[in-house]
Amino acid sequence: MSKERTVIDEDVLYEMILEGIQNGFEQFNFTGGEPLYEKKIIISLLKKLAAEGKTPEITIGTNGTMIDDLLLDAMKAYPGKIKFNCSMHAVDEETYLKIISLSQKGIFNHVVGHIQRAVEIEIPVKLNFVLLKGINNSKEYIQKIFDFAIEKRVQTLKFLELLITDKLIYLYDYYYEVDSIAAMFPDDLYLISNEIKRNVYRYKDTDLIIELQKCPCKMGCNTCQQVAGRMLTSDGYYFPCFTLVNNAIKLDQYTQKEAFAKGDQLIKTMGRRYKNGSPLIIQKIQHIKKKKEYYYEVNSTDQNFESWCGVLKNKGANLVMKRTFKEIYFKPQMPNEDWDKNQMIFKVYQNTYNGYKHNHVLAFNKLIEEGGHIYTEVTYLTEKEDARIDDYEEFVKKTFEKKMEITMECNWEINFFEYKGVPFSVGEHLESGMWTLLCEQPFNSEELLGLKSSNVKTNLISFLEKLKLKN
Repeated sequence: MSKERTVIDEDVLYEMILEGIQNGFEQFNFTGGEPLYEKKIIISLLKKLAAEGKTPEITIGTNGTMIDDLLLDAMKAYPGKIKFNCSMHAVDEETYLKIISLSQKGIFNHVVGHIQRAVEIEIPVKLNFVLLKGINNSKEYIQKIFDFAIEKRVQTLKFLELLITDKLIYLYDYYYEVDSIAAMFPDDLYLISNEIKRNVYRYKDTDLIIELQKCPCKMGCNTCQQVAGRMLTSDGYYFPCFTLVNNAIKLDQYTQKEAFAKGDQLIKTMGRRYKNGSPLIIQKIQHIKKKKEYYYEVNSTDQNFESWCGVLKNKGANLVMKRTFKEIYFKPQMPNEDWDKNQMIFKVYQNTYNGYKHNHVLAFNKLIEEGGHIYTEVTYLTEKEDARIDDYEEFVKKTFEKKMEITMECNWEINFFEYKGVPFSVGEHLESGMWTLLCEQPFNSEELLGLKSSNVKTNLISFLEKLKLKN
């Protein structure tokens, strides 16, 4: 969210909390921005709640820079459960300063000192780390995070993913899936619980708890009401959806119950629109049995691919998803009549935002001419539950034992759009620099793209081999 906020009166904020308690809420999180800018108000609220015998569970989400003894004393005196969620993102000063975009020397050690002080007086501390590809996501760095937590006697680590919408697409290259961590350390992480919102592990034989937090939006808008909490801001707004800033509900115009009911209607509308999807650009790949694909080769321009996709958005095309991935194609070593007749495809793909997850696809294609256009009918033979590859090296070894060979490797950047109700995708074949367009119906590219395109009239493998030759 980017809405500018002002802080409401402390008494009004306290009444909001009391109303929430009356509505059955037992956990309250003070988040931000940085909530400790209003540290005096938080301390006062803790004292008021304790004085009235109200002891909901309190979590203070902070960057750790403004923790002091006054706050720690107030938290220690609070009779209910209370803890810190401290956003760290790194466990060395150089990486920490790079992530938080500050050059203030000493701030990292300052934060670490505050964390240690909280642990010493037995206030639970959870450290949050947003995974950032190329910065803090390597196996070696994750191990450093584990070691740091054990050394500082931190109770819990939480790993989160970036939330990428079309307005935050510039962050896409940093996105990395938290599930990768479980794959990195299969012998060190012991699953404790598999929840809707997170998977929880114990690290080795220690007391350290590892949470791999799932973004509720990735589960689909139609599940939001089952997994998401209620987000109320200190300036008196309720945000039913944190991807829709302009749909905030002013709480002084409704009771909390009325505001929540109004917000629920918005979430139901989002559920009907997106179903198992969401406004996030990174989404689960939906398993299907059959589809038709019209392929087009696009005449590229002096623009780079990213700039061109920006032009599409400016012309009214809505970006709904983005993928960058690698494909590895296999075929029989010896001539195989059935394989050629059915235009079989056997490939392994890996998304760039998860270096530990591979999937395989087996399908056959059929070229069909209709109304002067050629499309490919693709029938998938791989069941969803069989597609996941747990050990890539072993999978390739067994594939070679079946007398298969690797024929080509392709790297793609693909953006999925919707224009006037028609879904289509545009892709760049990174080896050749060629641009392609794929749609489920004949597509007039000049109207939207401003570029001419030609309908591909060969099967997919032949088309890819053509791109390979242009490399």
